[in-house]
Amino acid sequence: MTPETILIVDDERSVRDTFLGWLREANIGCELFAVADPAEALRVANERSVDLAILDWNLGAGVTGLDVLEDLREFSPDLVAVMITGFAHQATPLMAMRLGVRDYLDKNQGLNRDVFLGVVRRQLTQIRPARIQRCINEGMAAFHRAVEEVLPLVQTAAALNDPVPVSEAVRALLRFAVTFMGAGSGVIIVRGYDQHRQPPEELRAYDVNGQPVATPLAWSASLAASASSMGQPSTLDDLSGVGLQPFEVGRSNLLAIPVDVAPGRVAVLELFDRPDGFGAETLRLAVALAPLAA
Repeated sequence: MTPETILIVDDERSVRDTFLGWLREANIGCELFAVADPAEALRVANERSVDLAILDWNLGAGVTGLDVLEDLREFSPDLVAVMITGFAHQATPLMAMRLGVRDYLDKNQGLNRDVFLGVVRRQLTQIRPARIQRCINEGMAAFHRAVEEVLPLVQTAAALNDPVPVSEAVRALLRFAVTFMGAGSGVIIVRGYDQHRQPPEELRAYDVNGQPVATPLAWSASLAASASSMGQPSTLDDLSGVGLQPFEVGRSNLLAIPVDVAPGRVAVLELFDRPDGFGAETLRLAVALAPLAA
């Protein structure tokens, strides 16, 4: 997930530079922008999502920070703001809260580095959980769209008893899963079974580039079969002593996500080598994603 974006809007250069300097010195871990007027602020918001805006109340020419905030929210609806004012009584609390103002800093009431950074950190603490959840929701929606593109291809192949077509949609689904779960790589394994065909079982696997990979291990003895039989995602952080396909050998950890495709045909996404392991949070995401693929 990309760092949060903080936008400072103040027509006084000395104020902008001071706030920007405090944030940089504090190593706040955010992408920082400081602009002088509403037009520049909207240009920034048009190019990237803004998470926290720090706005001067009086921006000159009769324009207030609330006016700018209202325009910024057209680009970033979940934007949260801190208002800087020398006249706290000018604020209109109900309107400000509706537009996302969560705190005020008064230039005339002891505004210093510690106070400023304390307010910013407090807002980031509140922003981050909601932002993570939005990213999860967006990722789940994208995963669902990717699955919807892939399943008709695999289901058609199943109906015709043909090999699964390795389309860009299949590659995109696997690449998305690898990226979304923070894995190092992955494969998609497709198993078909038809008692009227010889041999009745067909087992194929493809890497993120759509290239076939060898599957000498029988389906019944594979990790993919275990994940499919459980009907839910599963993880392994210790692959020693387990029968492995060649593409599973040497992996530090593994996450398997089963996908119901069609009668007689299943698919399993296997993701490998997440740097910090596939922990409880990753498994929770996978469990949430799995029904979208059913």
